[in-house]
Amino acid sequence: MNDKSNIAGTHLNVCALLSNMNQHKEAVKHVKLALELLELAKSEAAAAKKGGDEGEENQGDQDDLYEEKVSPDEKMKTILTTMVIAYYNFGTELEYLKDY
Repeated sequence: MNDKSNIAGTHLNVCALLSNMNQHKEAVKHVKLALELLELAKSEAAAAKKGGDEGEENQGDQDDLYEEKVSPDEKMKTILTTMVIAYYNFGTELEYLKDY
């Protein structure tokens, strides 16, 4: 789950860079990718919260070394907050392109 939201965050950063370089069509592509990944992360977080995705939560000791223990509610909150930012960026890019 964290991988998807981290990769989505990277796409949002690329979107911001492209926007600053006036490459708004390319920026839109990255914000769309970010939103797709965030939707997947949201679905996975909801399943984990219900207990239906226990395998991903406990993939082994190796993952524990790199991943903080975060509650499902905190994960969902982070994903939803990032989605708000992504939709704002998407709207901003569409305004630049005059694509209402």
